[in-house]
Amino acid sequence: LATFWGAHIYAKNVLKDAAINEMVEASISGDQRHDMQDTLTGVTTDIKGSIREDILANSVSTIKGWEMFGMLITATGGGIGLIAFGPLCQRIGRVRTFIFFHSGGFISAMILFNVPMSTTLLYAALPIFGFLTLGMHAGYAIYFPELFPTRIRGTGTGFCFNAGRIIAAPILFSGGWLQKTFNTGPLQIACGLSFLFLIGLLILLAAPETKDQAELA
Repeated sequence: LATFWGAHIYAKNVLKDAAINEMVEASISGDQRHDMQDTLTGVTTDIKGSIREDILANSVSTIKGWEMFGMLITATGGGIGLIAFGPLCQRIGRVRTFIFFHSGGFISAMILFNVPMSTTLLYAALPIFGFLTLGMHAGYAIYFPELFPTRIRGTGTGFCFNAGRIIAAPILFSGGWLQKTFNTGPLQIACGLSFLFLIGLLILLAAPETKDQAELA
């Protein structure tokens, strides 16, 4: 949950920002582009900043459409990841599957939040990111019940789910606090919080494998 609220949900902002940047570039006429090549960087930045402000003010619905489309294709990839977790963990084991998704989620987040991409490239990158960052959530319902004997299975599973929610809750508030305190954008915060995937990998070092194990009495 911490990685979902800390990183996964910000993927839509990447496509939105890329679309805005392309709209800015497309709005610069040939004469303006020629003039900008002969001006100082600061002036160039001012011109682009002015065009960007106009686009943000006059293309609200278009920008929102890009954001929602980013959410759609990320969620589509995430849905496929959720479906894929079951067959994958049955084939290679629960812990290895969690390791695959955690490591893949971290790598894809580092690339997505740090490497500039065109909207065309993001059409492929966002579903992959969604697949790797959301797919692991299907595994909890498989893995947690297998950790406990039948007499306390419901209690143990419920504790794992709800304790996780309580621990992850501060992430909802920390994102906004970090942006305000350090004056950074949401994508920078998402990049930083993506290191939570590595914490998950460390926890998995102590996680028992339950595939093909006898059910606890």
